[in-house]
Amino acid sequence: MYWTDGTDDRIYRANLDGTSRETLHTSTGNNPRGISLDIINGKMYWADNVLDKIQRANFNGSNVEDVATGLTSPIGVAVDAAAGKVYWTDLSTDKIQRANVDGTNAEDVLTGLPSPQHIALDTDNGKMYWVDNIDDKIYRANLDGTVVEEVITTGLTSPYGITVDPSGGKIYWSDNSTDKISRANLDGTNVEDIVTGQSNARGLAVNYNPAQLPVELTSFEALLNNNTVKLTWQTATEVNNYGFEIERQQSENGTLNTEWETIGFVKGHGNSNSPKSYEFIDANPPSGNLQYRLKQIDTDGTFEYYGTTADANINVTSVLENQSAGGLPSEFNLEQNYPNPFNPETRIRYSLPLESMINIAVYNTLGQQIELLENKIKTAGTHELNFDASNLSSGVYIYKMSAEATDGSNRFSKINKMLLLR
Repeated sequence: MYWTDGTDDRIYRANLDGTSRETLHTSTGNNPRGISLDIINGKMYWADNVLDKIQRANFNGSNVEDVATGLTSPIGVAVDAAAGKVYWTDLSTDKIQRANVDGTNAEDVLTGLPSPQHIALDTDNGKMYWVDNIDDKIYRANLDGTVVEEVITTGLTSPYGITVDPSGGKIYWSDNSTDKISRANLDGTNVEDIVTGQSNARGLAVNYNPAQLPVELTSFEALLNNNTVKLTWQTATEVNNYGFEIERQQSENGTLNTEWETIGFVKGHGNSNSPKSYEFIDANPPSGNLQYRLKQIDTDGTFEYYGTTADANINVTSVLENQSAGGLPSEFNLEQNYPNPFNPETRIRYSLPLESMINIAVYNTLGQQIELLENKIKTAGTHELNFDASNLSSGVYIYKMSAEATDGSNRFSKINKMLLLR
């Protein structure tokens, strides 16, 4: 974890249990406050409300540079590296603002707050968290500032710094009055002190995923179309990604073989902190049930499997699953949208074993319908539609499919969730 100290104008780091503390940066005469980590590019960002700047450096404190200058009184800072955005709180204007990581296109996200101090992002769930040390509470909202809610409302004294570990389900915060760094579950339960005696503790950040895989795969799916198989997949981030070998496994007499066959290679993007999409066409697949997986290879030759093996990160069903002998689906199905999370467009695929009257609509989390995507009779088969959420704010949405066979023999209903991230 990393934190700033407003008394000695330094940036520190230590292990998550508080041991092995070391000084990374000294800014004598200035006042570093909020701090945030970009674990993709190995950078730490902080706000200085004497210099009225947002600055950044390498994790070890080297290569200090200005990111945004000419601000009013920045206190907290948080970086969404994948989206190329930096968020900060401003104590003099009582706002949360954001801009591109180069400081351009600044805009207000929330205004009229009592006393916003530090801010942290949970991009996995499209949320931002911040502390307010006038009403001594921790709040959260969507990344666009909508749906504000209280997370911790009692037991805080003078909270300043905050960070969120979504993988561990924890909130960490510093308290400027008690000189402590504490943590709790995301719902505010199980509060515990982990660092004590830290004078004037303020900004705080946690490097909660140092062993992150070089490539983060967010989706992988296969589609049978006219006797060919189209594989599509997407990555959220890439580090030293040389590329992907595509492997295939075929079943015999209902049992999958233990041997995997390499059938192709797709070159990776090397290093990337933005989503990348890939596809591969298996033009001559054998008959029978098939499974596919990806062998992701780093530039140093190390590799990781994604697909259908027991230790895989993403499961891919057999490409002929739910297909009858005549090539039509054997059952109704509404698939997970792809990509997910998405911005601003995503695709939704569904299967009909019979000609059916279908209704597909999108709802917000309050159950209000916000868009009707399909409401008509459709032939038996696999269909796909596009959903454009350009006019919607970040957050979780629900899409529901209802279907009734035109011959009255079958009915079907299913609900899935999807996440829009701006």
